Order: sequence, then structure tokens, then C-alpha cells
Amino acid sequence: GSAQYDVGCMHRDGEGGPVDFAEARRLLGLAAAQGHAEAQHNLGTMHHYAEGGPQDYAEARRLCGAAAAQGHSESQHNLGLMNYYGEGAPKDYAEARRMSGAAAAQGHPEGQVLLAHMMANGEGGTKDLAESRRLYGLAAAQGRADAQVEFGHMHWLGSGGHQDFAEARRLYGLAVEKGHAAAQANLGQMYVYGQGGPTDFAEAR
Repeated sequence: GSAQYDVGCMHRDGEGGPVDFAEARRLLGLAAAQGHAEAQHNLGTMHHYAEGGPQDYAEARRLCGAAAAQGHSESQHNLGLMNYYGEGAPKDYAEARRMSGAAAAQGHPEGQVLLAHMMANGEGGTKDLAESRRLYGLAAAQGRADAQVEFGHMHWLGSGGHQDFAEARRLYGLAVEKGHAAAQANLGQMYVYGQGGPTDFAEAR
């Protein structure tokens, strides 16, 4: 399975020759059938994005489920998203929360962001702003701009914990460096009103 997986990835990525999604899908399928978690994940992704064949959310879900059951954090996150958006089956927030939780527990930043979002909104379970804030903090520490914005926002408003303008300003600044538009708007407001630091109209513009 491992050799088929490696060659399948070479066809998918165009290493040593032209990109050939159809052949990549065939080889990854052989490896996936032998229980190769990484092959199951990659093949599931190809079915999801219609690479090398038709789009098939149900098959993507099946393959990601097989990889997720082996502890593959990226597949757990993908399965969480598919349940959240209702791809391949009806929306299931409780299952989305469970799968994103499994990914988050392994330190997967996107899984942490999805779980934090669901907890902040009470989707698929109880609303928990303190846990949402903690999860956004974990993802923000891994450099996720969207998490830095949300974590900053919770500090700005005092959601799920104490209000801290200086920390909000710092977090927005990190996201602005990555070109995040919402962070720029929020940071501009903080400069105008002198929240978390001195008023700076020039910087606000």
C-alpha cells in the first residue's frame, strides 16, 4: 500500500512527469483498500474536489471516515466540515462537533477553529464561551489569522473571560500582518479610540 500511495501522490503532484489525477486516484484507491490512512484521506479529498473523476461527497465522507477512525486528524477535521455543511448527507452539528473535537484534541488548528466556532454559537451542543476562547487561543498560537481575529475579538468584548484591550490590539496586529481585512478594520477602531494603547489617527488610516 505504501508504494502505491507514494506513486499515486507523484501522479497527483506532477512529480517526475505530468499531473495525472485519474492515475493518482486509481493508485490511491489500491492503497486505500489496504487500509492506508493517508491514501484514504487523499483519495477522499480527490472525490470531494472532483480530481481525476466525478465529485462524490458520499465516497469522500466514507474514505475520510475510514482515515478518521485510524486517528487521521486532517480527515477528522474534513469529516467535521462535511457534517457541518451537509455534504454527502444531511447536516449533523453534533457529529461535526464530535469530529472537530477529535481533530482539535490532536492539535489540529482548523479543527480547533471549527470547534471554537460551534461552541461560541451553541451548535451541536451547549454554548461554552470560555472553552471557545481557549480553543481560539490554541489555534491563534499556531498562526491561524482567523483564530487571531476571533481570539482578539473575545478579548476586546470580554467574551468567555476578562476584557483586555492591549491583548486584543496585539492579536489584531498579528492578523493584519497576514492581510486579514476584518482585523485591519477592528485595529483601526482601537487606534481611533485609544483602546489598548495610545490614540493614533495616522495608523488608523
